[in-house]
Parts: sequence; structure tokens; C-alpha cells
Amino acid sequence: MVFKMLSQNVLIKDACLRTGFHSHPNGGGLVADTAFVDPNVYIGTNCIIGDYAIIIGIIEIRGDVHIFGHAQIYGRVYISEHAQIFDQAFISGDEVEIFGHAMIFDQARILNHAKIYGNARISEHAEVFDRAKVFGKAQVRGHSKAFGSAQVSGNSLIYGSSKISGFAKAYKSAEIFGNTWISGKSEICEKIMP
Repeated sequence: MVFKMLSQNVLIKDACLRTGFHSHPNGGGLVADTAFVDPNVYIGTNCIIGDYAIIIGIIEIRGDVHIFGHAQIYGRVYISEHAQIFDQAFISGDEVEIFGHAMIFDQARILNHAKIYGNARISEHAEVFDRAKVFGKAQVRGHSKAFGSAQVSGNSLIYGSSKISGFAKAYKSAEIFGNTWISGKSEICEKIMP
């Protein structure tokens, strides 16, 4: 028998199909036998859904997305490029978008119409919801929340129990922590003391 290496993904896919994964009927992506993915969900050929992930709804997953752990995704969600979702992350909404090299993990929650992209990281118990956007190399973590139409970008860091809402923007190297609440049309580009 002669084998031709089409790409590294072909070899990975072949190995996974022999070790507890199956090809999803809608798109051909890999799904662990222990995960649950609704048959109507689209899982692109280079995507991997592992462990005990649950994915139900009008969902498209394309690119090289990896979803693992006990992650749960519901509703109308679009995930693409190199995004990673794992641990007990929870995503549910009507138009959630996650793309780029974004990572959602720990017990983070992404809801409603939120958009997470670039190299953004949402972790711990953080929540991003409504029409909030987190992008660039921004991080939202701890018990913090980004909501309303807030934008967190650049190298910004939102943590502790802080909140950013309304049309507020955190950009450049903004740092918001403690119990600080930034709202309205505020624009923050540096460290804010609680």
C-alpha cells in the first residue's frame, strides 16, 4: 500500500479516527466519541472537538478551531480561524463571534452578541455579554464583566471584580481591577486604581 502525505492534518485526523474520534457528518471535522455535537452544527474539516464538549444550535465552526474539556456552546454562534475554547467555558447567544487566536477557558462565559477576536483571552469567571467586544491582546479575567457596547482592546487587562459597560473603551495598556466600574462613554488607556 502506498501512502501520500497530503498534509499534517491528514495524518492527525487518521490517528484520531482510530483513537476515540469520529468524523462529523456536517463538515467532516473530528469529534470525540465522548463529546456531543448536534448533527446540524457545521464542524470544518480541520476542527477538533474533544473530551466532553457539548455543541447545540445554529453553529458554524471553521478553520483550525479546537474545543475541549467540558466546554458548552449553544445558540447562534460562529467560531473560526485558530480560536480555542476549553475547560468549562460557556458560550451562548444570538450572534456570538469568536475568531483569530482568541482563547476562552476556565469558567468564562460569552453571551448574547459578544465578539472575541485577535489574541484576546477570556478566563477564570469573567463574562463578556450584550454587544461587548474584546480584541487585540486584551484579557478579561477574574470575576470581571464587559457588557453593553464596551470595547476592550490593545494590551488592556480587566480583572478582579471590575466592570466595563455602556460605550466605554479600554485600549492601549489600560488596566482596570478591584471593584472599579467604567461606564458611559469613558475611554481608559492606562492603569485605573480602585
